[in-house]
Amino acid sequence: MTIETAPRADPDDPRATVVVTLANRGVDPALGITLDIDTAAGFLLDRADAAVGQTARAGALVRWYLPQIDPGAAPVLRLTGTPAEVGGQPAMVCATLISAGSPIEHCAPVQAPAEDAGTRARAPSAATLPTAEPAGTLAAEAPGALRSGWTLFVLGLLALGVWGGLQWRSRGGAGPRRIEDRDGAA
Repeated sequence: MTIETAPRADPDDPRATVVVTLANRGVDPALGITLDIDTAAGFLLDRADAAVGQTARAGALVRWYLPQIDPGAAPVLRLTGTPAEVGGQPAMVCATLISAGSPIEHCAPVQAPAEDAGTRARAPSAATLPTAEPAGTLAAEAPGALRSGWTLFVLGLLALGVWGGLQWRSRGGAGPRRIEDRDGAA
Protein backbone atom coordinates (compact mmCIF):
# COMPACT_ATOMS: atom_id res chain seq x y z
CA MET A 1 0.00 0.00 0.00
CA THR A 2 1.37 3.42 -0.90
CA ILE A 3 0.06 6.91 -0.26
CA GLU A 4 1.58 9.76 -2.21
CA THR A 5 0.87 13.39 -2.93
CA ALA A 6 0.69 13.87 -6.69
CA PRO A 7 2.55 16.90 -8.10
CA ARG A 8 0.24 19.85 -8.75
CA ALA A 9 -0.45 20.82 -12.35
CA ASP A 10 -1.26 24.42 -11.28
CA PRO A 11 0.97 25.84 -8.51
CA ASP A 12 -1.69 28.47 -7.67
CA ASP A 13 -4.37 25.81 -7.01
CA PRO A 14 -4.53 25.13 -3.24
CA ARG A 15 -6.01 21.67 -3.82
CA ALA A 16 -3.91 18.53 -3.71
CA THR A 17 -4.46 15.04 -5.07
CA VAL A 18 -3.55 12.14 -2.82
CA VAL A 19 -3.08 8.83 -4.60
CA VAL A 20 -3.66 5.61 -2.64
CA THR A 21 -2.37 2.51 -4.42
CA LEU A 22 -3.05 -1.03 -3.24
CA ALA A 23 -0.91 -3.58 -5.08
CA ASN A 24 -1.29 -7.37 -5.10
CA ARG A 25 2.25 -8.72 -5.17
CA GLY A 26 1.10 -12.29 -4.49
CA VAL A 27 0.42 -15.13 -6.89
CA ASP A 28 -3.28 -15.51 -6.04
CA PRO A 29 -6.12 -13.02 -6.49
CA ALA A 30 -6.92 -10.98 -3.38
CA LEU A 31 -10.66 -11.20 -2.73
CA GLY A 32 -13.02 -8.86 -0.86
CA ILE A 33 -10.54 -6.12 0.04
CA THR A 34 -11.83 -3.20 2.13
CA LEU A 35 -9.73 -0.11 2.80
CA ASP A 36 -10.83 2.75 5.06
CA ILE A 37 -9.19 6.11 4.35
CA ASP A 38 -9.44 8.80 7.03
CA THR A 39 -8.81 12.37 5.88
CA ALA A 40 -9.90 14.11 9.09
CA ALA A 41 -6.42 15.31 10.10
CA GLY A 42 -6.32 18.56 8.12
CA PHE A 43 -7.28 17.38 4.63
CA LEU A 44 -10.59 18.88 3.50
CA LEU A 45 -11.82 16.23 1.07
CA ASP A 46 -13.66 17.37 -2.08
CA ARG A 47 -13.90 14.11 -4.01
CA ALA A 48 -12.80 10.48 -4.15
CA ASP A 49 -12.39 8.71 -7.49
CA ALA A 50 -11.58 5.06 -8.14
CA ALA A 51 -11.52 3.40 -11.55
CA VAL A 52 -11.83 -0.03 -9.92
CA GLY A 53 -14.08 -1.03 -7.03
CA GLN A 54 -16.72 0.90 -5.13
CA THR A 55 -16.35 3.88 -2.82
CA ALA A 56 -18.59 5.26 -0.12
CA ARG A 57 -18.03 8.46 1.80
CA ALA A 58 -19.17 9.57 5.26
CA GLY A 59 -17.69 12.95 6.11
CA ALA A 60 -13.91 12.61 6.23
CA LEU A 61 -13.99 8.80 5.95
CA VAL A 62 -13.84 7.05 2.58
CA ARG A 63 -14.41 3.29 2.32
CA TRP A 64 -12.98 1.64 -0.78
CA TYR A 65 -14.18 -1.88 -1.55
CA LEU A 66 -12.41 -4.00 -4.15
CA PRO A 67 -14.10 -7.33 -4.93
CA GLN A 68 -10.90 -8.74 -6.45
CA ILE A 69 -7.33 -7.64 -7.11
CA ASP A 70 -5.56 -9.90 -9.59
CA PRO A 71 -1.87 -10.78 -9.10
CA GLY A 72 0.32 -7.92 -10.29
CA ALA A 73 -2.59 -5.45 -10.37
CA ALA A 74 -2.37 -2.14 -8.51
CA PRO A 75 -5.72 -0.29 -8.36
CA VAL A 76 -5.62 3.42 -7.53
CA LEU A 77 -7.90 5.70 -5.50
CA ARG A 78 -7.51 9.47 -6.02
CA LEU A 79 -8.56 11.85 -3.25
CA THR A 80 -8.81 15.54 -4.11
CA GLY A 81 -8.99 18.18 -1.41
CA THR A 82 -7.34 21.09 0.32
CA PRO A 83 -4.55 20.37 2.82
CA ALA A 84 -4.29 22.55 5.91
CA GLU A 85 -1.78 22.48 8.75
CA VAL A 86 -3.23 21.49 12.10
CA GLY A 87 -1.26 22.69 15.12
CA GLY A 88 1.82 23.30 12.99
CA GLN A 89 1.67 19.74 11.65
CA PRO A 90 1.01 18.91 7.98
CA ALA A 91 -2.30 17.40 6.94
CA MET A 92 -2.38 13.60 7.21
CA VAL A 93 -4.21 10.90 5.30
CA CYS A 94 -4.44 7.48 6.95
CA ALA A 95 -5.46 4.27 5.20
CA THR A 96 -6.43 1.13 7.11
CA LEU A 97 -6.69 -2.26 5.43
CA ILE A 98 -9.52 -3.84 7.44
CA SER A 99 -10.42 -6.95 5.46
CA ALA A 100 -7.33 -9.16 5.72
CA GLY A 101 -6.51 -10.43 9.21
CA SER A 102 -5.25 -7.80 11.63
CA PRO A 103 -5.88 -4.23 10.49
CA ILE A 104 -2.87 -2.57 8.88
CA GLU A 105 -2.76 1.22 9.08
CA HIS A 106 -0.51 3.57 7.17
CA CYS A 107 -0.46 7.37 7.37
CA ALA A 108 1.32 9.89 5.17
CA PRO A 109 1.51 13.70 5.18
CA VAL A 110 -0.15 15.74 2.46
CA GLN A 111 2.25 18.45 1.43
CA ALA A 112 1.17 22.09 1.45
CA PRO A 113 1.37 23.88 -1.93
CA ALA A 114 4.72 25.59 -1.26
CA GLU A 115 6.38 22.35 -0.15
CA ASP A 116 4.92 20.08 -2.81
CA ALA A 117 7.57 17.81 -4.23
CA GLY A 118 5.57 14.69 -5.01
CA THR A 119 6.51 13.03 -1.72
CA ARG A 120 5.92 9.34 -1.36
CA ALA A 121 5.48 7.21 1.75
CA ARG A 122 5.25 3.44 1.95
CA ALA A 123 3.59 1.25 4.52
CA PRO A 124 5.89 -0.97 6.57
CA SER A 125 5.98 -4.63 5.61
CA ALA A 126 3.71 -6.98 7.53
CA ALA A 127 6.77 -8.63 9.11
CA THR A 128 7.70 -5.42 10.98
CA LEU A 129 4.22 -4.69 12.33
CA PRO A 130 3.61 -5.43 16.01
CA THR A 131 1.10 -8.23 16.49
CA ALA A 132 0.78 -8.34 20.28
CA GLU A 133 -1.85 -5.59 20.44
CA PRO A 134 -4.54 -4.41 18.04
CA ALA A 135 -3.88 -1.27 16.00
CA GLY A 136 -6.63 0.79 17.71
CA THR A 137 -6.81 2.52 21.07
CA LEU A 138 -8.23 -0.47 22.87
CA ALA A 139 -7.16 0.77 26.32
CA ALA A 140 -9.13 3.98 25.85
CA GLU A 141 -12.25 2.31 24.44
CA ALA A 142 -12.41 -0.84 26.60
CA PRO A 143 -13.87 0.74 29.78
CA GLY A 144 -16.78 2.25 27.85
CA ALA A 145 -17.41 -0.99 25.96
CA LEU A 146 -17.26 -2.99 29.20
CA ARG A 147 -19.67 -0.58 30.88
CA SER A 148 -22.05 -0.88 27.91
CA GLY A 149 -21.80 -4.67 28.02
CA TRP A 150 -22.62 -4.81 31.73
CA THR A 151 -25.51 -2.39 31.22
CA LEU A 152 -27.01 -4.63 28.55
CA PHE A 153 -26.48 -7.68 30.76
CA VAL A 154 -28.28 -6.06 33.71
CA LEU A 155 -31.12 -4.88 31.47
CA GLY A 156 -31.44 -8.43 30.13
CA LEU A 157 -31.65 -9.84 33.64
CA LEU A 158 -34.24 -7.21 34.55
CA ALA A 159 -36.36 -8.10 31.52
CA LEU A 160 -36.04 -11.80 32.35
CA GLY A 161 -37.15 -11.08 35.93
CA VAL A 162 -40.17 -9.08 34.80
CA TRP A 163 -41.15 -11.83 32.35
CA GLY A 164 -40.72 -14.51 35.02
CA GLY A 165 -42.81 -12.49 37.48
CA LEU A 166 -45.58 -12.08 34.94
CA GLN A 167 -45.55 -15.81 34.23
CA TRP A 168 -45.72 -16.61 37.93
CA ARG A 169 -48.54 -14.13 38.41
CA SER A 170 -50.56 -15.49 35.48
CA ARG A 171 -50.51 -18.90 37.13
CA GLY A 172 -51.91 -17.45 40.33
CA GLY A 173 -48.64 -17.60 42.21
CA ALA A 174 -49.41 -21.18 43.27
CA GLY A 175 -46.06 -22.53 42.24
CA PRO A 176 -45.60 -25.29 39.70
CA ARG A 177 -48.72 -26.96 38.37
CA ARG A 178 -49.07 -30.62 37.82
CA ILE A 179 -49.14 -31.76 34.27
CA GLU A 180 -52.06 -34.05 33.67
CA ASP A 181 -52.33 -36.81 31.17
CA ARG A 182 -54.88 -36.55 28.42
CA ASP A 183 -57.02 -38.96 30.39
CA GLY A 184 -57.13 -36.55 33.34
CA ALA A 185 -54.83 -38.56 35.61
CA ALA A 186 -51.85 -36.86 37.22
